Amino acid sequence: MSKNKNVTISFTSAGQYGYDFPPNPTNPSDPPPAPDGTPDSSDPSDPSQSYYVETLPSGMSGSVTNGGVTLTNGKGITYTSRGELPIGASQVDIVLTSASKTATVSVNLRGQVWVH
Repeated sequence: MSKNKNVTISFTSAGQYGYDFPPNPTNPSDPPPAPDGTPDSSDPSDPSQSYYVETLPSGMSGSVTNGGVTLTNGKGITYTSRGELPIGASQVDIVLTSASKTATVSVNLRGQVWVH
């Protein structure tokens, strides 16, 4: 992954999550389009790298409840390759729920992550 690149982690309603890369622009002078909300196993700008697309375990669900970005096929968290949210971004909360328990994973501007 190139340095100082914005990356998005996408979460689908089907419980899949992973890196979501925007497609390469049709015209190289255009800015890249937004990610679509579906996790990708490769980056169109560097197809030699592969990435995992994960699925939450059976009986568990997850959703982005605060912050994040709305994408065509889900919600996402966009941050820099240095692990920080963009300047001015709000804290992002991801709620994970199983049969009897709920946990919230929060990510703040400086990339600090905590579970509560």
